Amino acid sequence: MKKTGVLICAVLMLSVLAACGSKDSDSDEPVRIVATPNKDKEDKADKAESISFDEDDGEEQEESGLFAEPEEKEDKEKDKASDGAYKEAYRALVSEFYNGHKDEESEYSSLGFDLIYFDDDDIPELVTGLNGYYVNLYSFDGTKAFPIIEEWGYGAGGNAGYEYLPKEGMIFNSNADYAGAWMWLSYMKWDPEKREMVDLNPDGLCIRYVEDEDGDGMLSDAEMEKYSEDDEKYYYGDKQITKAEFDSMCHDGNYEELYGSKSYDEINAQLKDS
Repeated sequence: MKKTGVLICAVLMLSVLAACGSKDSDSDEPVRIVATPNKDKEDKADKAESISFDEDDGEEQEESGLFAEPEEKEDKEKDKASDGAYKEAYRALVSEFYNGHKDEESEYSSLGFDLIYFDDDDIPELVTGLNGYYVNLYSFDGTKAFPIIEEWGYGAGGNAGYEYLPKEGMIFNSNADYAGAWMWLSYMKWDPEKREMVDLNPDGLCIRYVEDEDGDGMLSDAEMEKYSEDDEKYYYGDKQITKAEFDSMCHDGNYEELYGSKSYDEINAQLKDS
């Protein structure tokens, strides 16, 4: 009876093994199920990626001029209008000055005109004047011309004239008193809000080659006899200062002479609309 039971168990086990081994596939390897992406979703993602527009792309296209062109065109129109406006205003000033002062011309001096870049914008300033005697300077605020300086005299009293620092709104002037025994230096800066030239050293910078020994503010003949270029002293107002202090109050740069280098006909040709 025991042998019969063992035999039955053996037969059952063989049957189970046979059942597990029988598959439709001829391969002995186990079947694996692999998840694959949805093909339609992949295609849509690829298409979306190909037409995507991110912030960087927009910046690059804007830099390339794709979107900036209308704005640039508008700016150019504004520049053109502004260009014509200042020329018209300056032509009127030139004509008015010439007609009012042409009788002042002589063999020693002539009326002069010029366009210079005095301040830091792109619109030039207009210079008019009687060369050797006085100079005017005008600017344009977008709607009208206005004076920066009017009839600043020079050529007498030791005043050699004026120089300007292009694009900086700075004017320099040197004035020699007592035949150069006292040399005054002035630096004036344009204040666009106040619309006036401001003296940066209002008490006055002065190089003295002769001391005012009696303190009366004038040089006597006896004091002038002690003139020496080797005895250079520096003053701010009535106070003697060191050379280092003096130099710190000066404003060096590539200054250019402030005067009218062009004739009436030349400045009108320059201001003629293209």
